[in-house]
Amino acid sequence: MNYKKILISGLVAGFVILAVEFFLGYVLSADYAATPQIWKPMTSSWYYQIFALDFIEGIIYAAAFSVVHSSIPGKGWRKGQNFGLLVWIVATIPGMLMTYFTMAVPDSIILSWTLGGLISIVFAGIAISLVQNRLH
Repeated sequence: MNYKKILISGLVAGFVILAVEFFLGYVLSADYAATPQIWKPMTSSWYYQIFALDFIEGIIYAAAFSVVHSSIPGKGWRKGQNFGLLVWIVATIPGMLMTYFTMAVPDSIILSWTLGGLISIVFAGIAISLVQNRLH
């Protein structure tokens, strides 16, 4: 396992995830403001935790990609796309269904999180594939 490839591609993937999250946060700011009772306060440490989590998530995805790389269909960026779709189906969909059925989060936010997960994880997968292919 090439740890340099995992670290670099994971950090790039983490940046992709972070960028999509910030965009969605901006788009959904009115929905979040309309439901203050369900959100924790967003302190400065909260932002650092989100940054760290996104980069850790990217590194985990990059490590998983390295392990299952040969069994993912496609070549080049399509391999990353397929990996991202698989991760989204396995990780995001069940979590969002659980959120929908058990929490008082507005449906518009759940839908946006689901679609945002699709976008961020697929693009993170593509980034991981492209970076790891470049760093032979």
